[in-house]
Amino acid sequence: MISRSAPFDPLPGLLLMGGRSVRFGRDKMVAQVDNKPLWVHALQSLDSVSSSVRIANGHGESLIVPDTLRELEGVADQFIDAGPLAGIHAALETTEADALVVLAADVPRVSNPSWRRVFETFHEGLSDIVCAVSPSGRIQPLCGIWSSALHSRLGTFLQSGKRSVQGFLDDVQFETCELPESELLNINLPSDLDLLTQM
Repeated sequence: MISRSAPFDPLPGLLLMGGRSVRFGRDKMVAQVDNKPLWVHALQSLDSVSSSVRIANGHGESLIVPDTLRELEGVADQFIDAGPLAGIHAALETTEADALVVLAADVPRVSNPSWRRVFETFHEGLSDIVCAVSPSGRIQPLCGIWSSALHSRLGTFLQSGKRSVQGFLDDVQFETCELPESELLNINLPSDLDLLTQM
């Protein structure tokens, strides 16, 4: 049985920042929204429910948060060019907590009440992962809670050369928690950024 902390006890957070922004055409992480880089908005979302936040950016570099000069520790991937799963694997290996709150930095609008629903679903269930799903049924596995019990299985998956997040979900037990469509807006194109700014 998976160990569970109390429903709303903060968990360590992991901000996934390793994407290449190919469809965006430039580094979307530094794109400005309300005079702040996109990733800072996602960080603020994670901060509301996390005891601490680290970043997964491939090579483990730390990052300074603008204005506050706060330093975020980076986690170094063991599996090179293996996408977000490599970052999650590295973070799970180095945490003492029973789970991590995971958020992609290009999903910047998840509210605290929504996170609380995710926490409650994780606490009440026995699944290894609880991830967000939109009312239209679009699953966002990089917005949710991942159990530390997944570390070994995730390592085996990556060692085999597999990289697909959805492929990994197909191999494990997971639950979904429905969140508002607007909060799961994934910034992939410049037009998505325009939509976010209008919201």
